Amino acid sequence: MSETQLPLDLSLLPLPTVVEEISFETILAAELADLRSRDPAYTATVESDPAYKILEAASYRETLLRQRVNDAARRRLLAFAAGGDLDQLAAFYGVARQVIIPADLTASPPIDEVLETDASFRNRVREHIKGSSAAGTKSWYRYHALSATTGARDVEVDAPEGGTVRVSVLGNTDTGVPTEATLTAVSGVVLSDEIRGLCHAVSVVSADIVEVDIEANIKLLPTVQTAFIETIDAKFRAALETSRGLGWDLTPSWIVANLQIAGVHSVELVTPEALISVAPNQCVHLQTLTLNYSGMAV
Repeated sequence: MSETQLPLDLSLLPLPTVVEEISFETILAAELADLRSRDPAYTATVESDPAYKILEAASYRETLLRQRVNDAARRRLLAFAAGGDLDQLAAFYGVARQVIIPADLTASPPIDEVLETDASFRNRVREHIKGSSAAGTKSWYRYHALSATTGARDVEVDAPEGGTVRVSVLGNTDTGVPTEATLTAVSGVVLSDEIRGLCHAVSVVSADIVEVDIEANIKLLPTVQTAFIETIDAKFRAALETSRGLGWDLTPSWIVANLQIAGVHSVELVTPEALISVAPNQCVHLQTLTLNYSGMAV
């Protein structure tokens, strides 16, 4: 059960060589060079020349075509596939997108179907690939736990002691504490004979939620009103909700960076004074956010 490698962040991978760096200017220069090699006597290749305009149009169309090829190549890669392309790629591995809210056309008003996001779906596909080689691995349990219910935002799997597997579930709730229904759904899957590894004592628990209080003094630029503090508050909460997750440390630099938005002159962080480091089975949750207006910059 031990797994010391950090999860691979697909967004940080370099672009594969099949994806070409495209430059309209480079293509146009090659077109001009080809024209001059075919007719060395032709020297009137200034921008106002009709032949130059034709080469510009041809180069632009070639740029679009090469970009189309790039886009098609990207859509066959897990890191970039989205929408229907991601569904097709996942189907190869036997993974289907989860339905968060089923459609109900008989309701008034009708309820549209809400599907799992690309990011969540992509994560489950990766865990399925990693965990399908052998039962009982960390990825094996993560994939099946995440697939058991749409109420799980993330899952951490560790072994506190030999033969014991702990599945910590982060819920899709405001605090991150999973509902009893979510824990029951995950338990029903990972404790089943088909999933639970031989000789594994598996326990399903809630992720440990670390409550944090943030306070900062905000000085605004003269171009904004004091009510702008409310906008800063809303944007910061949204950014934190998007970023936080199991094992994600809350650093003072991240807090300041996400408070220092356009319209803010300066940020003086009061609390926390130091890094809030969390374990892999822990997740931060914002308990209070206090933004003190400290005046306008002069």
